[in-house]
Amino acid sequence: MRLFTPRAMNQLPSLIMAVDQKGYPDKHEEADYLEFYPQHNKLHVLLNKKQ
Repeated sequence: MRLFTPRAMNQLPSLIMAVDQKGYPDKHEEADYLEFYPQHNKLHVLLNKKQ
């Protein structure tokens, strides 16, 4: 599976996705990016918590 928008359109603030901004990331690259983003920005993320 690949996203249908280029990396430049999928990245979040303060973290560039990859060198090739015009390329299209696959599902593994996108998942790795989203997993690394909180670590890079020192964010405290809680998963599987009931409110």
